[in-house]
Amino acid sequence: MSTRYTVTVFIDVDEDYHFSAYDPKHQLAEVDTFTVDTPEGPDGAADEMFRIGQKGFDNEERFRDAAGKAYPLAVRSVSVGDLVRVVDDRRSWFFAVASVGFDEIPEPANPIVALEAWS
Repeated sequence: MSTRYTVTVFIDVDEDYHFSAYDPKHQLAEVDTFTVDTPEGPDGAADEMFRIGQKGFDNEERFRDAAGKAYPLAVRSVSVGDLVRVVDDRRSWFFAVASVGFDEIPEPANPIVALEAWS
């Protein structure tokens, strides 16, 4: 049985360390929130969001969430050092994109900046 999750993507916008391991001191920009259905739990929702976050080059190549929303073409794809927040009707989890898979982390205190500056 699938569970519906709300997943929010935050990209690491610290210019000196793009695509390096997650760092709680790096600035993050909130990209958008997506809907993911999966029987694989919150880890599976994070995996599915990573797939959706590989934006492709045009509308024909884009992956979509359970509601039909695609990752924005104007924002770089989800990659190492970025974060996803996975929420169901009971709680939330935070996952940092690692070089392989995800690392679950406590709720981050990273500074959040406007996405427009990094699109």
